[in-house]
Amino acid sequence: MQGQINIKDLGKNSIFHSSGIFFGKAFNFALKIISLKILGLELLGIYVFLNLITQYYSYLFFGISYALPRIIPTLQAKKNYSEIAKFRSVTNIFHLFVHSILFIFFIIFTKYFHSEDVYGFSKLNLCLVFLTAFFSQVATLINSHLKSIGEFTKKTVNSALVRVFFPILSITLIYFYELEGYFAAGLIINAINAINLISFCISKNLNIFNFNYFSLRILRDNMMLGISMLVSKKYTDILFTIFMTFLGFNFSKAIVGEVGFLTSIFNSLSQLIGPYFLVAERRLYLLKEMAGLRSNDLVNLSFGNTMIFGLLMNFFSLSMFFLIPIFFNELEKSLMIIPLLAIMFSIKNSILINDFYINAFEKFFNRNFIALLVLIVFTYVLNLEISGTQVNYFLLAYIIALSIYKIFMQIQSLFFFKTKTNIIKTILGDFLSVFLIFSLPYFMIQNDLNLFSSIVLFCLLMILTTLVYLENPRSLLKRLYNFLNRDLSYKK
Repeated sequence: MQGQINIKDLGKNSIFHSSGIFFGKAFNFALKIISLKILGLELLGIYVFLNLITQYYSYLFFGISYALPRIIPTLQAKKNYSEIAKFRSVTNIFHLFVHSILFIFFIIFTKYFHSEDVYGFSKLNLCLVFLTAFFSQVATLINSHLKSIGEFTKKTVNSALVRVFFPILSITLIYFYELEGYFAAGLIINAINAINLISFCISKNLNIFNFNYFSLRILRDNMMLGISMLVSKKYTDILFTIFMTFLGFNFSKAIVGEVGFLTSIFNSLSQLIGPYFLVAERRLYLLKEMAGLRSNDLVNLSFGNTMIFGLLMNFFSLSMFFLIPIFFNELEKSLMIIPLLAIMFSIKNSILINDFYINAFEKFFNRNFIALLVLIVFTYVLNLEISGTQVNYFLLAYIIALSIYKIFMQIQSLFFFKTKTNIIKTILGDFLSVFLIFSLPYFMIQNDLNLFSSIVLFCLLMILTTLVYLENPRSLLKRLYNFLNRDLSYKK
């Protein structure tokens, strides 16, 4: 089963995905204005800070569901369907067990340890966020099952609908119930999404809800791979969650609200090219199994990511400098951190492709060791009492952590292929593109550029970005198209 991974499917999924994000972000922009005006930065900061529970909740599953899209295609290639059913069952049972343990701890905490005076948020808010985290994780598991069989359309359609209806419902409930309404909207949308995904899988008879087999051996193997896939999928998010946690402990909730607002917009840019990464990841894994993976594929995929994301990032930076003073005058001081955020998200986004290659070649140990080391040092650095009141200190620490991890990923890629030239081109191109993306907001701040000068600089930097991989952009684009459109159907 090839799944939905050709150009036609990519285009269809991109329309659903990007349309959902476009309309969702349009509504979300209105949501940001309304939430900022009704709640204020302080309550908005509480919302951002308390929502970190959802992230920590998901990490406690050790990424076991993320292993499914890596394992299932391999077993499909071997037509080992009985083993597929076993892996699904073990994964489902483990998720059920962890959910049960977390619910027990949650009940104990809320009953005996929670105090609104100490923690700054109500028990109702905590319950709403916890249940949101539960339904979100259920949806994550089902999406991993769907992704493992190449069923991307349902995932992208639901994601698009969530992005559209969440801000609409949030605006309505914030107007009537303020902060509690904001939390309630997240719970309602995530619950409906999870229930709808369950209903879809049952109606299509996909046989993914297996609970009839359990093996400690499979659990161990699945968890080892799952942790590696968690590092691949969520490592930068784990660092970011820690970053925001320390930000909440060291600064006011108003500052957390400011940073949370800007980073949420940057995150939306990454989501716009989600279908590109979905297709690229599955194709890389299948090509590796078919011994058809080449070194220039890394250059091609990196070029595609750089051009799309670079365009979006530069356009966003340009827009923010002229829109924030009009719509978000409370955030004018935050304009100074946009160049750092541009670097941060550019590196974070480019790491995905490097991680796909690590997963395809199953070189997990070194990657996981470096990830753990960076995580420990990053946490230690954020604990140092030398940060004063500068948010930039925390941002720089996060950027350095991402850069170290990225450099290691690139170095390890040198050992995957005999030809090193393409890997070196990718390393150079990735970091040059990050510099160019940083340059636009930096020069706009330093020189106080007007709109016309900013647009000219925007166009110039985009032209330079097409050349950072030291090849003809048309050739790179043609090879990328061929890679994405190659028939990977299993041959009998």
